[in-house]
Amino acid sequence: MGRLIQPTATFTWRSSELGGQDVLLTGSFNSWAELLPLVHNPATGVHTLRCCLPQGHYQFQFFVDGQWLLCPTQPTSLTEQGRLVNRWAPRRADCAWSGAPVC
Repeated sequence: MGRLIQPTATFTWRSSELGGQDVLLTGSFNSWAELLPLVHNPATGVHTLRCCLPQGHYQFQFFVDGQWLLCPTQPTSLTEQGRLVNRWAPRRADCAWSGAPVC
């Protein structure tokens, strides 16, 4: 029997506080090549995306209702092209990482 792959990261956008109906995410984890949709939970007012990422350092940015936005609670850094984005470095290499991006 194969090993089940568990999500290792959950990206969260608190749309009830930060606004936004259509929330997408991209980052260095997918070479900035694709906008991934976050799932909205109307009961909590939160958009989330769970994914499997190896341990490493990541840059990411949210695309909310057609605008590029930074997560106000996460550190920032510049991409190689000089664009200001958020950054995140998981602290553990298992499926229970602490410090996953919550915006």
